Amino acid sequence: MHLEIYAIGKLKKSPELLLLQDYDMRIQGLIKPLGFKSFSLKECEAKKGLIGLVLKKQETELLLNQHQGVVISLDETGDNISSVAFAHQLEKYKDANITSCRFIIGGADGLDKSLLPDDKLNFKLSFGRLTWPHMMVRLMLYEQIYRCMTILSHHPYHKE
Repeated sequence: MHLEIYAIGKLKKSPELLLLQDYDMRIQGLIKPLGFKSFSLKECEAKKGLIGLVLKKQETELLLNQHQGVVISLDETGDNISSVAFAHQLEKYKDANITSCRFIIGGADGLDKSLLPDDKLNFKLSFGRLTWPHMMVRLMLYEQIYRCMTILSHHPYHKE
């Protein structure tokens, strides 16, 4: 199964980018031995000059972009699950021969919820009820995916 993160905005040179690159390197070292095919990030940008609901709709369409696998949207109203449950959910998708799992992170205005898939293979994931900057959510997702890989490989990174 391919793991993809589709996010609005480009993370520029910053301490966050350095951390993201570090987690990416760690994930790449674990992904294939665990039976996942790949891990990637696609940064998307909406057309300049759009605002409000039109911008939110276009950004959400860019993130979904005819995706056929599982879609996990990052949203403060989503399910707040444990890292272990998250790891086992990714493993279940992989074992069910789902071809890809796309995580989508909206821009500063969030996602257009009316466009999100609504079936049992798709869900909203929350990092708590707090509102986080979308660039921080990206970094937190990288860390959680790395944590999932360590849980599945029985690495001591995750402590229970």
